[in-house]
Amino acid sequence: MRGKFLGYKFLYWVEPLPNHPQVEQYKSTKSNEIQVKLAPYTNYYFQVIVFNSAGDGPTGETIGPLRTPEGKPSKPSNFKVIEAVKEEATLSWNEPLHKNGKILNYRLKYRLLPYGRLYEKVINIDERILILKNLISNAKYYFSLSAVTVAGIGETEEITFDFAKVPSVRADKPSIASIGYNAIVLTWTPIRHLNISGYKVFYWSKDESQIRAIALWDRDESIVSTIHGLQEDTTYNFQIAVVNKYGTGPKSEVVQAHTKSKFNEPSSATTKDGKTKSSSSSRVAFNNYVLLLVIITALLVPR
Repeated sequence: MRGKFLGYKFLYWVEPLPNHPQVEQYKSTKSNEIQVKLAPYTNYYFQVIVFNSAGDGPTGETIGPLRTPEGKPSKPSNFKVIEAVKEEATLSWNEPLHKNGKILNYRLKYRLLPYGRLYEKVINIDERILILKNLISNAKYYFSLSAVTVAGIGETEEITFDFAKVPSVRADKPSIASIGYNAIVLTWTPIRHLNISGYKVFYWSKDESQIRAIALWDRDESIVSTIHGLQEDTTYNFQIAVVNKYGTGPKSEVVQAHTKSKFNEPSSATTKDGKTKSSSSSRVAFNNYVLLLVIITALLVPR
């Protein structure tokens, strides 16, 4: 080595993403041992450079990628109540921003405030939505969610929700305004004495196992909604409910309607020779028109 030895530079960097630059960090030392803080479950590369008063020497061999052990994950993101009805809440969330390993499952805890019994559920990693049933109406609840890796349970995200703010008024039964082949028009009396966001229309046929819903952010004096995409010649059930920013109120009574069928429309009557009356009358009209043209032509020809 030329010059006075001053130490080593220990370089390390995370494996860069495609089309991203390599961002290096380093720590100086005079010994051949060093400790650096690394992120869990991350691929790193390493190099060592000797330096003196004249500057850095040539870079050593690159070691890597080496993956650090798994760690505890950060808290799940965007954890919230996305829907609430009487005695039921629908929760949703996204993966932690820093998973720090392979997520094994999620741990949900919830209880009635202020001193209710604490319940716990283990949730599969593929689930991002969970429906909790048999909750107490008009009560306030505490919910917490954590992700789990082999390193343990990660940070906890906490929320509270007050079911007393969910609408409790039941909407009036809707009326059928019009029926088509693939659509039905509903109308109903709006709710005027509550601060609401809109309505939801629920509908299903006897052959469908799942109830479909449409959200309507409409609070006019008269509410009219056209439900499209229905099957021809099918009986459908309809309900509506009031919605605010906290959840959905009780559903109305069910009203039924049957879509039209093109096969059941009355056909044109036929004559004895098997032709339809409509086609027969059209031919008679055409013949009369031709006869009229002949008469007019004959009158106009000079004699």
